[in-house]
Amino acid sequence: PDDFEALLKGYTQQGYRVIALAWRQLRGEIGLRRLTRMRRAEVETDLIFLGFLVFENKLKPETAPVVKQLHEANIRQVMCTGDNVLTAVSVSRKCGLISSRNPVYTLMPHSDVFYDWVALDEGHAPEVPGEFPSGAFDLAIDGNAFQWLLDREDDSLLSKVLVKAQVFARMSPEQKHVLVERLQDLGYCVGFCGDGANDVGALKGADVGVSLSEAEASAAAPFTSQRTDVSCVPALVREGRAALATSFGAFAFMAAYSLVQFASVLAMYAVRSNLADLQFLLVDIGIILPVAVGMSESGPSRAIHTRAPTASLVSRRVLVAVIGLVAVQVVFQAAVFAWVRTADWYAPPPSRGNDDDGREAGHGVTPSLENTCVFLVSCFQYVFVALRFCAGPPHRESVWLNGQFVFTTALLLFLLVALVVSPPPVAVAALGLLPLPAAGRAGLLGLVALDWITTWACDAALFPALLRTIKVAERAAAERRFLRRPRGELDEVGAVVHGRTDAARLARRERWGRKGKLYKVVEDDLTAA
Repeated sequence: PDDFEALLKGYTQQGYRVIALAWRQLRGEIGLRRLTRMRRAEVETDLIFLGFLVFENKLKPETAPVVKQLHEANIRQVMCTGDNVLTAVSVSRKCGLISSRNPVYTLMPHSDVFYDWVALDEGHAPEVPGEFPSGAFDLAIDGNAFQWLLDREDDSLLSKVLVKAQVFARMSPEQKHVLVERLQDLGYCVGFCGDGANDVGALKGADVGVSLSEAEASAAAPFTSQRTDVSCVPALVREGRAALATSFGAFAFMAAYSLVQFASVLAMYAVRSNLADLQFLLVDIGIILPVAVGMSESGPSRAIHTRAPTASLVSRRVLVAVIGLVAVQVVFQAAVFAWVRTADWYAPPPSRGNDDDGREAGHGVTPSLENTCVFLVSCFQYVFVALRFCAGPPHRESVWLNGQFVFTTALLLFLLVALVVSPPPVAVAALGLLPLPAAGRAGLLGLVALDWITTWACDAALFPALLRTIKVAERAAAERRFLRRPRGELDEVGAVVHGRTDAARLARRERWGRKGKLYKVVEDDLTAA
């Protein structure tokens, strides 16, 4: 019929799925064997059109809130479907994936070289020849255009499409898999949700695959949702980020605890002593183990933060926190060590001679006031460091909601205060401690309180300021390196530097490339255009 294209476009723009029905009478005697051997092209010729079979697949009520939540968290979302491009665009607008105010363009290849950008909406410019569209717009690509881009040798246009397009329609299973791989090549961490056999390849290739059914897709995906909608995605993101933050926090805690204990041992070596075996055992079994177990019980934050947690153990954020906290604790251990030796009630440890075979008598276990005070302060410091690295937001819930960790740390602090104020004789004898006078106990608890206040203040104000200073210094150094480069080399990287602004942009692009975040370079190109 004459209105075939108009009717089809009208139904698909409303979000319906449309199947065209046609028939043909096969003349002559055709047996079943011959019929099964006929090629599809041979059968589907000279068909008589009957009409459209129109399906309505209503948008699930959970979809739009999930899309909004992920958008607010600065997580990019892309639709990859086998449906008609107009149907996909209509559904994308209903769920908020693309704006209803922006025009939507699609790529229309004409030959191996020439192509146009065609507007899918009425009331907008019908074609944008050649150059990539500019301004506020959205992009929808079908499988034919995607394959045309893959067959071209121009990766620049493909990269721009991969970064800008939000709808990929009429995609075959192989094309879905290729799409995931190409997005990963640009530096994206790709998650894929699918519910059918045509999604198996993409689910396997994605960094995180989520099957929304228990059919074939569940065998290929590492995660299977018990619900058939995308409401599981925010929960998966929150749990994954919380798990990463907890792992890095546990690593930083173990590293800091080891360095703080190493400083205690060095302080003991200064008086030709050491921590006793039971002191090491108490720290490892009585403090570190329950605290580390409690740290892992923190749940995910209820909201998804706009920035993902660091993915590098040697990032600035991790190193500054570990080194800074260790430095604070070492300073206070040195202060306690000096304070003890200058106190009025200080008594030096008894001198130790050498055995006949040249070994020091009682090596490493002689009780002393230095050992007692440094050991007790270091026990408090392990709890302080744990409190820092179990901090909740933005990726984990508040530490006060972690009942096991709060109870463990509160109990440890209570027992440590009791060990300072009124130590049981059994503990004193077993740990090799010496009793402290009232002035010594009060002074020690005062230094412990000052240690916690300093630790909290440094973590809240000093370390963030130091991070910003290091970041600014690194960027300034990178800009200076660009400014010292030859003019010809600057031309090759895409711009001639006339001032610091251009140098900053080029240094930023170089940093993105070094980190593998090529999509940010493409985004910068699109913004500059």
